[in-house]
Amino acid sequence: MRLKRLVIWLECLLSCVVFLGSAQAHGNKVGALVIDHPYAVEHPEKSGEYAVYFRELKNTGATPDLLQTAQTGVAKEAVFRTETHSVDHEITWVDVKSIQLTPKQAIVFRHDAEEGYQVQLRHLKRPLKVGDRFDMTLTFERAGKVNVVVWVQKPKPSDMKHQH
Repeated sequence: MRLKRLVIWLECLLSCVVFLGSAQAHGNKVGALVIDHPYAVEHPEKSGEYAVYFRELKNTGATPDLLQTAQTGVAKEAVFRTETHSVDHEITWVDVKSIQLTPKQAIVFRHDAEEGYQVQLRHLKRPLKVGDRFDMTLTFERAGKVNVVVWVQKPKPSDMKHQH
């Protein structure tokens, strides 16, 4: 009887480890594209506004690709933006139509980067909170449509060195 309980306990433990491992390492690899850890963060100064980022968005191949659109059911619109800096070092976000992924290069798409991109979610259909997850479809010129799961999270205090 004790051996049976031990086996059941070990199976449960192993299941938890497998689940947590897959939960921590969410992302996609589609052909030469690596889309690692899509996450949404609330705008630090505008409550209720969110942007989507990636731990890594990289083209590991030899052919360029183009990120053309992003769509999600949680917002009426998902818009690519990049930031520019004025002479006074003021940050201004500018909408961009698409994002070029050059061969063997990673795109800066992080909330704490000095420069880079984001997918701004406009006109949310429902409130988001830390811990939520939602689907997003990214459309690439060559790789086609890729579905990813975006996690809503709060940046770690050490990650908040660059705020918008």
